[in-house]
Amino acid sequence: MLSYSSANITLHSIQAEHIELLREWRNHPDIRSQMRDQSLISAQQQQQWFASLAKKVDEQHFIAYYAEQPMGYANLKLLQPGIYETGLYVGLERYRGSVVSFLLALCQIDYAFERLNAQALHAEVKRSNHAAQRFNQQLGYQVVGEQAGYQVMHLSPEDYQCARVRLARFIR
Repeated sequence: MLSYSSANITLHSIQAEHIELLREWRNHPDIRSQMRDQSLISAQQQQQWFASLAKKVDEQHFIAYYAEQPMGYANLKLLQPGIYETGLYVGLERYRGSVVSFLLALCQIDYAFERLNAQALHAEVKRSNHAAQRFNQQLGYQVVGEQAGYQVMHLSPEDYQCARVRLARFIR
């Protein structure tokens, strides 16, 4: 099992024992409403998704831990050499919109740039999700366009390092 720690968060590659918790979080209306596919995920669909991950060598899916407790999900998908699409959500309600949300994102981004040697990260955020747009911009993401109701954002290592220095003043 792959593990990576940074910013007080530990990412563990998803195992079978995690999938029901991830499904519960993913089906929560606050999270589901921000997804492209907003349908409820059944236990069978979740099992099929998990089984399909073994074949997806260009994707990495993690359960995130904070204070030794599962609290969120993160993924990275290779779009083209050196460029990864990011996705994440905070499953535990008490951490949504808190500094812990930033810690999860920082850990995911650190992993992408340090371990995967990513040249850039790509995110697509619903145009109506202003909180996520601000969140990503605070992490250094730049808006590069719009596509089918989503804001397209990119993050370079340089922009991230500048943002990380600014964020370090507030996150200890």
